[in-house]
Amino acid sequence: MKFTDYQEKVQHGSPQFPFAYYYVSKDHPRYVMNTHWHKECEIIRVLEGTFLINSNGKNHTAKKNSIYFVNSGSIHSGTPTDCVYECIVFDLASLLQRNPLANQAINDLIDYRKEIFNIYEDENDEAYQALAHLFTLLKEKKIGYELQTFGTFYTFLGIVEEHNLYRAEELQTHNNNRKLLSKVKEVFFFIEQHYNEDISIYDMAHAINMSDKYFCRFFKEVTQKTPNEYLNWYRIECACAKIRSSNDNLSSIAYDCGFNDSSYFIKVFKKYTNMTPKEYAKQYANS
Repeated sequence: MKFTDYQEKVQHGSPQFPFAYYYVSKDHPRYVMNTHWHKECEIIRVLEGTFLINSNGKNHTAKKNSIYFVNSGSIHSGTPTDCVYECIVFDLASLLQRNPLANQAINDLIDYRKEIFNIYEDENDEAYQALAHLFTLLKEKKIGYELQTFGTFYTFLGIVEEHNLYRAEELQTHNNNRKLLSKVKEVFFFIEQHYNEDISIYDMAHAINMSDKYFCRFFKEVTQKTPNEYLNWYRIECACAKIRSSNDNLSSIAYDCGFNDSSYFIKVFKKYTNMTPKEYAKQYANS
């Protein structure tokens, strides 16, 4: 399964322990969190610098020690600046039946009837402390950390219920937003299926029955990229994956990823990776 899919399909954790921890610095291959979505929830804590997070079209600049909760199904991305950050990714669905008392709250989140509040910055707040303890448990992995992780998550969920820490949004507005977000995900899927072809704004808009003008506006509102910027980014991600996993020459890879002009491929590749395809291939070969 290639890592570039519009919907991230990497398994985080295991069915028995559905929590995964990631430490991300400048050396990490996915330091910049490009636009994607997944069914799992994600918690991000900034350790150094700042991290501009976009979730469903809304921006928030997270500073040192800020914790950001990304709800299931959210289209999100992140741009770090001199940043070190850590993430916890976990699957709500796999927590069902483990504790029947929590099933209603978890089902409300899975079915998008509720969304947990995103931003936690007060280190004296009990919700913040519960989330911070999750990071400590998963990072240190001391004996018994698995049981404590489950317990701490349920503690956090109980705090959310007690203090109604859910996003305040009218149900109708929430449902309308969900419909728009599902349209963006349809475009992601269309691009995944056709990125190696000569596709246009019209093709992408037509795939979801929208006018070109409205499609371009709403797509950028949600993803912070124009459709063509996202298409080029996706093609470069695919090209990087092919360079790392095959011995094909760069011209063939460019063509296979939808670039008919080698010069344009090099220009776009450098824009998104800060190096030429040859430099990237050399760096990977030496790593």
